[in-house]
Amino acid sequence: MPLIDVTSPVTPSEIIYYHGDKFAPAGGLSRTEIILADKKVNTGKLAESMLAAAILANEATGAIQLQPQEKRGFLGLGSSTVLGIQLVQPLTWAEASLEADLYSIVYQGYGKQPFSVYDYVYHLWTQDKTNPWEEVISIVRWGLVRRNLLIAEEKRSLKIFVSYSYQISEDQRSWVSQIPIQPVQQLISNASIQPDKWKMLTREISKALHARQEKSESDFD
Repeated sequence: MPLIDVTSPVTPSEIIYYHGDKFAPAGGLSRTEIILADKKVNTGKLAESMLAAAILANEATGAIQLQPQEKRGFLGLGSSTVLGIQLVQPLTWAEASLEADLYSIVYQGYGKQPFSVYDYVYHLWTQDKTNPWEEVISIVRWGLVRRNLLIAEEKRSLKIFVSYSYQISEDQRSWVSQIPIQPVQQLISNASIQPDKWKMLTREISKALHARQEKSESDFD
């Protein structure tokens, strides 16, 4: 039986969102509330864990293959080793999930060789973001909202600024709480015991998120 069930209405990255206290540490300047646990965890670590899970889940289900590849530098000068993503077979994930976004982005950019983990994360957006880590979590939240697995409540201040708080109904809480998290924990564990691959995966995720962070004028002083 496959470790990850692609037919599940909740994907591995979304399970991490619901059970973030099991996958990310507490603390940090930016923290995200975990609605099933009434706790807050480090936003950066949570986002990176969700991205890692989305990528590894696509590999575990046979949609992609991850393998080190040589990438030539600008104008062919020098080279570096990246964790390449090769398409293997089409796969349909839950709508608007990180897992579905991964397949779509890699498919659209497949003519670019090698397409890497860095490329995938970088191309989640078409422009830089103030906080890319929070934006990753927002992608997951709104995917759940679209599928009626999370409730978004709009808040307005000064009739101009809009923000959202997120809630879960008792029926949703009961149903989601019964989804096993062990397969996702095993997915992460299986990857982490391959130290070279795990290091490349997490390094490229982090590097791409930092590259997507908006630079202030002081950053260039």
